[in-house]
Amino acid sequence: RLVREEEEEYDEELFPPSAPRPDSTKKPMTTTMTLEELLTSDDRNDAVLFLFSLDELMSTISAQNKMLVNNIRDNRRQGIPESAMVSNLLETAITTNFAIQQVQQLEMELLSQHPHLSTPC
Repeated sequence: RLVREEEEEYDEELFPPSAPRPDSTKKPMTTTMTLEELLTSDDRNDAVLFLFSLDELMSTISAQNKMLVNNIRDNRRQGIPESAMVSNLLETAITTNFAIQQVQQLEMELLSQHPHLSTPC
């Protein structure tokens, strides 16, 4: 029983049940930066790191989805019931949700350090 509680705590650390949301009461910046201004600003490194992180997370999700599709096709060819894919579907959903939470956290950190940067809503 103690082991199960430790596992649940460990799972909660890896996959938090919710992600913090940006404060919706703050008004967005009315002036936006052009790409040229962003690239010549001191903020460009943080913005580039954010984009690289986003690209890496998107690649992970894409790879997970491709693996899911390949497994479904292989199971159909072998006559395995599609209900056997539930665990793969859950893994894909968990990966996607985790990536979304990571992007939201990275976005909030970037916006807290550089409030003049904005992302589309």
